[in-house]
Amino acid sequence: MLGVTCPVVSDGGGIPHPTENPMPLYQTQEDLLNEKSVCKHLSTLWDLKIYKLHPALKVDLALVRGTTIEGFMEVKCRSYTMQRLEELGGFFTSLVKWREAQDMCRAARLPYHVVVRDGEGVIWHSKDPCPSHIVMGGRYDRNDPRDIEPMAVIPMSQFSKA
Repeated sequence: MLGVTCPVVSDGGGIPHPTENPMPLYQTQEDLLNEKSVCKHLSTLWDLKIYKLHPALKVDLALVRGTTIEGFMEVKCRSYTMQRLEELGGFFTSLVKWREAQDMCRAARLPYHVVVRDGEGVIWHSKDPCPSHIVMGGRYDRNDPRDIEPMAVIPMSQFSKA
């Protein structure tokens, strides 16, 4: 809920509960510019507006035609190619974020699109993506244990060029 302060809670295991010390935002200005570039491209390609949503919603973007929301979208920019993503096993995303996005889209009866700009261009899926499996993963380079979590893996075969 927006504007409501959550009580401080601890899990007793030595790991701070998210309400004690919220996850820092790792999104950089460069990340935001990359996302904006992809959105501008897709907005023109799909003839609609793309709105950045409040971080509390867990879904990053809304696809809007007129005043009607037609879907929600996540944009990720990667420096490696689709082939490299395939070698890594697919596209990895937070299982918590995935679940929350799916719940929101089911409630609104709208599609959820995952868009990836890789080293070769923009790829996306044309149907609701379905994770092939769940792994423990995340960003190990940040030295933040909260950044290691269950991850949904979406096979690259579910993506196509935009």
